[in-house]
Amino acid sequence: MQYAENNLIPYFQPIIGIDSNFIYGFEVLGRYYDEKKAIQSLSDFFDSSDISVEEKIEADRIIRKKAIEAFLEADSSQYLFINMKLDWLRQYEGKPEEMPTIKFAKEYGVDLSRIVIELDEADCLGLCDKCMTCLSYYKSAGFRIAIDKYGKHSSIDALAVLAPDIIKIDMSLVQKSDQFHQYCEFLKTTVDFAQKLGIEVVYVGVETEEQLDCCMNSKGRYYQGFLLSKPLEDIKSAMFNDQIFKFATYKLIAQHQMSASKERSLHRMLDEAIDNYFVSNPYDKYEIDDYLAKLANILPENAIRAYICNKYGYQISSNVEIGTKTVSLVDYRNRNWSWRKYFTNALRVIANPQDSFLSEEYRDVTTKEKVSTYIRKISDDDFIFIDISKNA
Repeated sequence: MQYAENNLIPYFQPIIGIDSNFIYGFEVLGRYYDEKKAIQSLSDFFDSSDISVEEKIEADRIIRKKAIEAFLEADSSQYLFINMKLDWLRQYEGKPEEMPTIKFAKEYGVDLSRIVIELDEADCLGLCDKCMTCLSYYKSAGFRIAIDKYGKHSSIDALAVLAPDIIKIDMSLVQKSDQFHQYCEFLKTTVDFAQKLGIEVVYVGVETEEQLDCCMNSKGRYYQGFLLSKPLEDIKSAMFNDQIFKFATYKLIAQHQMSASKERSLHRMLDEAIDNYFVSNPYDKYEIDDYLAKLANILPENAIRAYICNKYGYQISSNVEIGTKTVSLVDYRNRNWSWRKYFTNALRVIANPQDSFLSEEYRDVTTKEKVSTYIRKISDDDFIFIDISKNA
């Protein structure tokens, strides 16, 4: 590609914060004017193996400098996300203060803490000492560090060594989240993990309302994609589709409220059923399977199974498997379920036989069916467990 400084320009794609319904930052993307003065992407240029590294670096620095200048002129209180290749940093190992981004930012008087250095996760897999010297200098100067395309490799080494401020979820994962529930669950797990480490999460490549719904349901804070805003040339007049964003937020809250209401109703129904059963059927530890089989007759239709464990998590009854018309026993005695997250959560809540606990929804490892588990104390040492189908 033949280019000159005046036909290389930065474009800015907004990143939106759900907490403020406001633009949190802008990712800088390279563009150029072709022979017909039409705007074209530079993605192929930077990805091409036929173009020298020197040409790529030169073009990148022109765009980067222009982006920082535009960011200053916009008097922006947001963040500027600048993509960077780790290999390009090696030459500055002994002189990190001469790195172009630092020089440009200081030249234009941009607050260094407002710039985010964005690194591809794949590049971070083989971090070298030379790169770390430069990245450490960036961090000490006040820059923030983001790992882009996170999830393709999910490298714990990169997170441990870099201690990034932000991870940007790979767009291929976001764009599959409305087709496969496994991707939605991965997004949720990633956000939980990141929050425990004090890392912010950006969902990249949000292009449909269904994808936005999945991402919002995963509890992430920041969103980027064509559904909200395409890359823009003028950072000063940047806007995004706030109506879609607000509607998705309201819809999410409404869904959670409805779900919470259903959970409360289910919880109350199970409490009442167990209360009534206890009145006429005192707990019989010596005929424990018969006690459970009789209980199965008064449980709601979506009950799958019931069993009893002691306070250490060991199952002391068989599984009473509840079919559409039959009740069968499966021997799971002496299995220990204390490793399950809901077991310890329930122990924190349940202090006496009037207390009960209903777990969050999860998938049964055997049937892959959506279930919740109801837990109730029935003696000083024992607890009843009831798995409830949530597929309906």
